[in-house]
Amino acid sequence: RDFCLSRGLGDVYKRQVLGAGDAFAGGFIYGYINGWDDYKSLRLANACGAWLVTKQGCCNFAPYYNEIIDFINEKGGF
Repeated sequence: RDFCLSRGLGDVYKRQVLGAGDAFAGGFIYGYINGWDDYKSLRLANACGAWLVTKQGCCNFAPYYNEIIDFINEKGGF
């Protein structure tokens, strides 16, 4: 049976939770449509959700690609 695990990013300071699931889904879909494996796609998805909950707001604070990659690298990389 195949399965994939994604390690967490560690603790982040949560300001709100609105949009975290949408950000997670968007991160995973981005990885999927770009041919990334499940692990890397889930890592990006996890980072997108974590990033968004640290901001005061929702859609106005979605990260640009280079910002989320820097965030992932600060948290241990892919």
